[in-house]
Amino acid sequence: MTAEDWKYCEEALSGYYGRVRLKVDDYDVTLAVVPTGKLKQEIAVYVNGEIRCEWFLNDCDIRQRFYQEHKKCFFSQKDLKKIKREKKEIREMLLKGAYHYWYSPTWTSFRSLKSHLLKNNQSIELDEKI
Repeated sequence: MTAEDWKYCEEALSGYYGRVRLKVDDYDVTLAVVPTGKLKQEIAVYVNGEIRCEWFLNDCDIRQRFYQEHKKCFFSQKDLKKIKREKKEIREMLLKGAYHYWYSPTWTSFRSLKSHLLKNNQSIELDEKI
């Protein structure tokens, strides 16, 4: 895709209910602005016209290519500072299961979505201007 195509995509997704169709490797990808709360919108990624629960629950190719990874620590910042002062064995044991990861088919930022698509896919083409 050219810089002009990316600019078109960003402008199309900046308004209410914007939509862009892309051809990403072998997948037909639709990026659509959807409301996710009161006065809040995000960009949803539809792969081949759908979002399946199994894609963000199980590790698969589509999840790695298109979905956003979130990370949450079970410890507070205060607890993490205390853990850093512990012995290496204890610190590694505590931090081993300290993080929870989950994946979402929606993105809050177009820039981060674009960066993720460029990093994880070989060819991206604008399918059609809607």
